[in-house]
Amino acid sequence: MDKLNKKLIKAKQRLVKIENKKLLIEDEIKYLKDKIHLYFDSSIYDTSKAEEYIINYFWQNATYSSDFYTSVLKQNYTKLRLSKIAKKYTKSKNRALDVGCGNGLYTEYLASIFSKCVGLDLSVARIKKNIKNNNIENVQYIAENFITCDTNKLGKFDFIFASDLGMYSDEKYHKSTFEALLNLLEDDGILVTRESTSLKGDRSYKSSNYVAYYRNKKYYQKGIYKNNFLKSYRDSSYNIKHLNKYFSIFKDVKLEVEKNPLLLDKIVKKYVDRDFGSGHYYIYKR
Repeated sequence: MDKLNKKLIKAKQRLVKIENKKLLIEDEIKYLKDKIHLYFDSSIYDTSKAEEYIINYFWQNATYSSDFYTSVLKQNYTKLRLSKIAKKYTKSKNRALDVGCGNGLYTEYLASIFSKCVGLDLSVARIKKNIKNNNIENVQYIAENFITCDTNKLGKFDFIFASDLGMYSDEKYHKSTFEALLNLLEDDGILVTRESTSLKGDRSYKSSNYVAYYRNKKYYQKGIYKNNFLKSYRDSSYNIKHLNKYFSIFKDVKLEVEKNPLLLDKIVKKYVDRDFGSGHYYIYKR
């Protein structure tokens, strides 16, 4: 037999072995996911430590590559909302902090409003990449946990933006997290949080990849938040994915929305089912 045919036969034999291994791996993946869900879905087991591990792993390895994060319309909506809030509620435009900054998109935007903006994230790898790619003089990136770090290292801020901290954490940590954020504010500073929420009731989603709690929109206005709460705005960009039918019919409106993303506020309120998940911005004072 010639060399070529021998190589092709060996290639086929190797392919069969790999495909068999793939089947075994797929079976194990299903088994492990089912095992996690079996206990997550039960009401009699305490899985809080496993949930914390999964949440932490998710944020340490987040790629911010899904359609939800990369939608230009969503990004522009968020920028406009943050800009309006900053202009309305902050007296000083000196220092801003972007907590859970990810790829630094909003850190860089806030740097166009404030004299200096710090991007903070738990992911060391993400921060290293941000530092390497950063060419904006008034932007600084730090890999740190704002709850446990030396506050003198960070200093005080006129504006703090923190996204989905409550959504991805157990309720028992909310008080310490909230107080730590308020402690980083200047006396006349404001804290802006963005949380994925539910318009009707509460719901949770526990997967093998992440654990999320969609609390009722009023949750972040009451209890530990009540004395510091100022205002909330619905994050209509959260529901862009639910507007495919609307934009299919009203193509001209889609062009208008792309020019002014805040037009989503009226559209979402009229055409998106309240049973879908939502999102809100919450504004707090020191």
